[in-house]
Amino acid sequence: MALSIASFLGMTVAGRATTAELNVFQVLELRSVIGFFILLPLVMMSGGFRAMRTQRPIAHIARNVIHYMGQAAWLYALTLIPLAVLISIEFTTPIWTAILAVIFLGERLNRPKLAAIGLGLIGVVII
Repeated sequence: MALSIASFLGMTVAGRATTAELNVFQVLELRSVIGFFILLPLVMMSGGFRAMRTQRPIAHIARNVIHYMGQAAWLYALTLIPLAVLISIEFTTPIWTAILAVIFLGERLNRPKLAAIGLGLIGVVII
């Protein structure tokens, strides 16, 4: 968990620094190219691009488009609002995940899940 938080904080600092010099979409493109070359050896060791074939290409394209839009919005927000506000908004992700899981996956919210969502919301308000 600490490593995850440190990773997100590092990404926040790097995003703030790069968006001061580059356009949001240039930063996203740079991030994608660097990520591609970092993952390319792993893909090749795992059977190449054929091993990555999917039975649901439209779903994967839709997921990637939504992810790209979310990343663009996050980087753009990084240029507009204070870091503390942005990070507190990021901490609402588990809450939104639980709500969207109910809507899209048919998950059921029981008392422990509702309690966790409530505690998460209280934590965000405290921040």
